[in-house]
Amino acid sequence: MDLSKLSDNDLQALRSNNLQALSDEGLLFLRQATAPQMSDEERAERQGFGSAFGSSLSQFTTAGMRGAGELFDIESLTQAAKGREARARTDPSFVPTTQEDVTKAFEEGILPGAGAAFRQYVSEPAGELAGGFVAPLAVGAAAIPLAGKLGLGALGTFALTGAVTALAELPSAVGDTIQRMEQEGQPVDVERATAFAIPQAVLYGFGLPGIGVLPRAAQRIFKSKSDDVAERVLAGSITKEEGMKELSGTLANIVKETAVAGAAGATVVTGVEALKRSAAGQELTDDEALDAYLEQALAAGAVAPLFGLPIGGFRGRGQKRQVEAAGAQREQQDALKRIEEETTAAQQAELAQRGALFSPEEMGGEFTGPPQTRDVEAPTAEPAFNRFELTQKEGVLRTGLDDLRTRINQAAEARDFGALEALTGQARTLQAELKATSEQLQQAGGAPKSAAELQKQLDSRVKALQKAAAEGDTDKVAALVPKVRELEQELKQTQQAVAP
Repeated sequence: MDLSKLSDNDLQALRSNNLQALSDEGLLFLRQATAPQMSDEERAERQGFGSAFGSSLSQFTTAGMRGAGELFDIESLTQAAKGREARARTDPSFVPTTQEDVTKAFEEGILPGAGAAFRQYVSEPAGELAGGFVAPLAVGAAAIPLAGKLGLGALGTFALTGAVTALAELPSAVGDTIQRMEQEGQPVDVERATAFAIPQAVLYGFGLPGIGVLPRAAQRIFKSKSDDVAERVLAGSITKEEGMKELSGTLANIVKETAVAGAAGATVVTGVEALKRSAAGQELTDDEALDAYLEQALAAGAVAPLFGLPIGGFRGRGQKRQVEAAGAQREQQDALKRIEEETTAAQQAELAQRGALFSPEEMGGEFTGPPQTRDVEAPTAEPAFNRFELTQKEGVLRTGLDDLRTRINQAAEARDFGALEALTGQARTLQAELKATSEQLQQAGGAPKSAAELQKQLDSRVKALQKAAAEGDTDKVAALVPKVRELEQELKQTQQAVAP
């Protein structure tokens, strides 16, 4: 074993048989030095994405046990974690592919050599990183349905999933930081480890691809033309059909989301590495640190397609739902605009009719001619036309709000936060407009009666009037005449309002 490749600290750790004090480079050297004792079949079984993923997931569990044991002073849990650490060092379940393995594979042929190089630089780094991501990511994703049941909006969902993910990551972050301190020969300081682990957990909670806010920030960097299609459909600059044609294809969405996941993941893992180095007293800007950051960033790029593929597919469907929702919202706005225009026209016509019933003096103007007489009888009842239009508007708003609620539930189930945020804003706007319309309708006297209902009441009053006239009851006739006229006018206006 050529010990000249080891640093002074690693040499001292080996001489004192303190394997916990070995650095990452020392551990890798020790693994590589002991690996030749395995057969080629055993080495092959412990290499590749699956082995790297399993080893990383096991390390996440071990670090979580160590962190929880140190945090809550549970000695049995701490000792169990140390036992798992020792077994992982002496009998690793993952043996990284080395440059010697790649060289040897190329001697056998181009395809075996390319496969070994792919394992070394792509699949194994991706597996190690994915193993550390999967547990907190699964816990955070499990909180999304809870956010839907609690009725949280898009921001509330982000806050809840981020907080749950961070809490799931915290014990492991504490354990990893303590292990890094031991590797650097530092005394175990649980308070210091916790202080540096909390921001690590926050980075995981709010930065992991798929659930964090960092990916949302990265999406703005990689924003494509198709992202504002729904906004333009809602603004009326293009139709829903035109918007559907402009949407990016599935492949374009996958490429974009892969880039987003890579950028967000690299930010998380390099930030976590810097925090661990700070906690262990390592340099942050020397060549070794820069190499560590680059290695972590490349690993994030290698694991990015695992997020880009499913998220890109979901995003494409989410964009279609957003455009459909924007189209439906636009149709509702156009319908409401038509109702308002018709209402305004009816009000103007009514004012014009009323103006003909009054003299210029009564209308506020000057008149120098002789007095005029009028035999036009003023209307005896307030028209029901405005109430009918308000009722129709209220119905359109309620239908639109029900449709938006259905789409919000669909977006929450699909974890489409972009659509969820847009639809929630639209729902709030409709709710405010519905409330205002309902208040206007109540002030106007409530929803008007149907034409059939009015006709029935009118027939009843006419019969009563005819009976009173036949009996010579002039007082009752005088009382019924205005009511009959009022019903006739209301029926006429209602029939005009519902006429095509």
